Parts: sequence; structure tokens; C-alpha cells
Amino acid sequence: MIIYTVFSKATNLIQPMIKNLRSIKVQSWNTRKVPLVNRLRQEIESARLTCSQSTTTNRITAVNALERFLREAMPGQAGMTAEAMTAEHVKAFERWALDNGNKPGYVALHMRNLRALTKRIRDDGSELFRLVRTSNCQAGKKAVSEETIRKIRQMPAASPGDALARDVFLFCFYGMGIPLIDAVHMKKSQLRDGYITYYRHKTHRKVKVEVVPELREILERLTPNDSPYLLPVLTTEDNAGARRLYRSFYQKYSRSLARLSHRIGMETRITSYTPRHSWASIAYRNSIDLNTIARALGHANTNVTMTYIREIEDSQLGSANRIVCDAIQ
Repeated sequence: MIIYTVFSKATNLIQPMIKNLRSIKVQSWNTRKVPLVNRLRQEIESARLTCSQSTTTNRITAVNALERFLREAMPGQAGMTAEAMTAEHVKAFERWALDNGNKPGYVALHMRNLRALTKRIRDDGSELFRLVRTSNCQAGKKAVSEETIRKIRQMPAASPGDALARDVFLFCFYGMGIPLIDAVHMKKSQLRDGYITYYRHKTHRKVKVEVVPELREILERLTPNDSPYLLPVLTTEDNAGARRLYRSFYQKYSRSLARLSHRIGMETRITSYTPRHSWASIAYRNSIDLNTIARALGHANTNVTMTYIREIEDSQLGSANRIVCDAIQ
């Protein structure tokens, strides 16, 4: 009787384990039939709670681009599974993305996100990306001169949208290089006693900006609004709604800056990064020490700040070399 009872209890414990193993085996067999794009989207959803919103958005964008590539360039393999994907497929996707006018850095971002997702469903996920570039590409010049800032400030806007873009651009510049995302989410309550205090969205470091006359002029020129935000971009504090409004504004802002670049005769486009890099570069050229610039930008250390002013350092090295060469003539 005792032996029977022990055996019965053991059976009751083992049977659920066997059932689970069978379930896992069936699930594993089924996933081999699921299209690659669907598998990747499943991984995005499963990792959503542990990833930032920006990472999730970047992964969704990368998978959408891959789906379009498969549909347009490889229609016969649009439904390929994860197990069927090869390094050559990934390389073909990279070429397709570049041929469609995407910048190398943007394509590399796609590759990094797809690699992270692929590693979750294949043990050799990293190996599939050996033929493509996944590292950050060296960006072009992001800073502009004092003269260019003056031209932007004096340029009459062609439309209300362009006027808002110009004023937001100048707000970020005169605010010691405030990042666009921080400027747009800045609330009226953060403006007190002649100072704007905010925490960097990226590093959470506190930055305090004095409202200089140029900033005050911009704020007075902006359309008054009843929202809690300082700039007339967001109208809701709901996270999902605010994200949608920010993405919509960012697209319009980029197009307006492109038009502004053309109107002032620039060969390269100014972007949302230009005010920040320009402020750092102009400050450095005017002998403001590196630690002060790092604090103004909300950087944790000056190593990051140096990437903003690397072009100036390279120029100074060239000047130094000319001085040495002239000295031995």
C-alpha cells in the first residue's frame, strides 16, 4: 500500500513535466514554420517590458523595412522562416536599404536591431550579420558657424510651420544646446525666477539654463497655449498621445530645417542635432573650458563632450602642424 501511494504521487509529479516537454517540442516544431518577420515581431512584443520605448520603436522600424525588402526584392521568399535566413540575405537587405537612399548610419541601426532580435531566436544570430556594417558610422559635420546661426535668426519664415521650426531651433541653441526631446517636453513649471531647470532625457542629469534675452524673445514670440508645456508642440500629458505628437512634429521639423538650409545657401542640411553641436563648438572656440561645456550639455564626462568638438580639435592640429613646418623654413 505504501509503495503504491509513493508510486502514485511520483506519477502525478512526472506527468505534468512530460506534458510540458511535449508542449515545448510541439511549439519548437511549430515555430520553424512561422515566417521570419512574424517571429521577429513576436520577439519585439516579448521584450517590450524590458526595453525602452525608443528601442522598441527602432526594432519595429527595422522589421518593417525587412518585410518591405522581402516583399519587393525577394517576393518568392517573402514568407521565409528564421531558419532559412542566411548572411547573404542580410547583405542583400543592406544593399537594398542603401540603394533606397537610406544613410549608412541609419542602415547600421537597422542591422543592430535585427541582430539583437535574431540572436533571441537563433544561436548563430550574430554570425548572420558578419557581412554587414553594424557599428555607428562617422557622422558628417553637425555644427555650424556663428554666421550661420545669425542667418537662421534673421531669416523670415515662409510659413507658420517653418517659423515654429526656426524658433524651436534657436530655443535649443540659446538654451545651451538643449536636446529637442527635452525642449519639447519642457513644462511651464520648469521656468522659475529667470531660469529653466530640466533633467536630460538621456542621462537624467540636471541642467539649469538662464533665460537670456534671446531666449525670452523667442518665448514671447511663440503662440500662447493652454497646455502645460513651454513650447506649443505637445498638447497632452498622456504618454502615448505625447509620443505620437512628438514623432509627428519631428518629421515636420526636419522638413522645415531642410527648407531653411536651402534658403540660407547651405550645402549640407541642418538637423535637430545642429543647435547642440553648434553651441558646444562655438563655446569651445571662445575659450570656455571643457568641463563647463560638459555641464551645460548634461554630459556625465568630458569624453562625450569631445565628440561634439572633434572637428575643432582636428582643425587646431592642422594649424599646429603648419606652425611647426613654418618654424623650420
